[in-house]
Amino acid sequence: MRHSFFQVLIIGVLFSSLSVLAQEENQINEPIAGPCDSEGFEQFRFWVGDWNVYDTLGNQVGTNNVQLILKGCV
Repeated sequence: MRHSFFQVLIIGVLFSSLSVLAQEENQINEPIAGPCDSEGFEQFRFWVGDWNVYDTLGNQVGTNNVQLILKGCV
């Protein structure tokens, strides 16, 4: 079976378009790093959460809620 030049051209354009769309979709699904995602900013993330505060005798004297703010930088 013999293909005309235009059939081959159309098939080539179609596959090229699909390849570009697949690459764009992969780029969209990749996570974007935040401004403070580096290692140094993670040193105190263990502190994030709800905490009960006790005095030296073991009496609860308060609660504390530590949250990440400013895009996870603080």
